[in-house]
Amino acid sequence: MVQCVELRSDTAIRNAAVRQNDSRMIAIVSRDLVAAEGHYHRSCYREYTRNRESRAGDPLATSSGDPKVDHYQEMEKRCFDKLFAFVRDSIFEKPHVVRLTDLTQRLVDWLVKEEVDEVKIVNQKAYSQKT
Repeated sequence: MVQCVELRSDTAIRNAAVRQNDSRMIAIVSRDLVAAEGHYHRSCYREYTRNRESRAGDPLATSSGDPKVDHYQEMEKRCFDKLFAFVRDSIFEKPHVVRLTDLTQRLVDWLVKEEVDEVKIVNQKAYSQKT
């Protein structure tokens, strides 16, 4: 086990969690891993932080081949990154209660600003299998 002592590794793990939309890991890395004295296996770190989008034939790669779908996924990713930054920089800095509907509305507003025609609703059944 390696102790997380560099901000670079903390950032790499956090970015990988956001890129993969991994809600479990995002919950863990919402706190500074260096300050929390987090530990990880080198092989797990390497595999988790690897950029999956560049691997051909990988089922987790985000490119679908359809430009419209790919555009939506890119805009969705960009807006989720903004939402994650908002939670980290605003809510965690000055802890307060925020309704999930307010966060959802913020995300939808950002998607609309990105000129997304239709916001896709997350399939609750598929989402509950991940958590």
